[in-house]
Amino acid sequence: MKCIEKYAILIMYSGDKEVIHQLRIQFKKLRAFVRLVRLGSSAKKKLKVPSKLKKIYQYSGSVRDLQIYYDHIIPFYKKKDGYTYQVLRQIAEAKSILLIALKQFRFHRILKHMTKRAPDRLSKKRIDRFIHQKSGAIDRLIGTKVQDTQLHALKKHLKDVSYSLKIFHIPLQNYFPIAGKANIAELNQFSDILNDYLDCVVGINLLSTALAGKLSARDRGVMKGIKKSWRSKKAKGLVLVKDNLLPTSLRDIGTGVKKKRK
Repeated sequence: MKCIEKYAILIMYSGDKEVIHQLRIQFKKLRAFVRLVRLGSSAKKKLKVPSKLKKIYQYSGSVRDLQIYYDHIIPFYKKKDGYTYQVLRQIAEAKSILLIALKQFRFHRILKHMTKRAPDRLSKKRIDRFIHQKSGAIDRLIGTKVQDTQLHALKKHLKDVSYSLKIFHIPLQNYFPIAGKANIAELNQFSDILNDYLDCVVGINLLSTALAGKLSARDRGVMKGIKKSWRSKKAKGLVLVKDNLLPTSLRDIGTGVKKKRK
């Protein structure tokens, strides 16, 4: 929460893309921790991520998506004009919504409230159960038909696993293979491949929305070319994702290593 507050202050001063990215990373870490704490909790008032903070995460995501989108379309234009200015206006509007939410959020009050509900310690048994539960959910998603919605859900589970493993000083190898990956480096590499593909999906969706609206003939021509290029990139990205979709059970069979279950 303190890290989120730090990046929130920086966003108010700059709104830089990397700062927004870091705020979202800190939120995902907090979310993973809260999900871990809630697993099997008998507390009457369970720890949860505040709804207003979830809104901040969503608003910051809208800004970041548009920023990445802008960076990818600008090379297709000889100069900043036409549609590129329209995207800049959209970014400014999205930032305005984010800034209002950040200014209204009471970080110290929420931190105090969450700290009261957080446990003093977590048992290794609960950590084991959480990681194994997530690993099972990942394998089930990998075993389904590859669709963008499933891949987005897969990304969330991978982040929960990755961030949770980094929090605690425990032998990581006890939990692998996960998603058919032998270690945290392989898991992070797979997550990066998935991120790149899903970023491309978001970009194509934004392009499609723009093409459905009013555009000059020149902008429409440029953007149709961009969309064609991105569709090709998306197809290649999907092949790469599929090549990395390996259920844990197949890794177990291939290596002869049995995953430890507790």
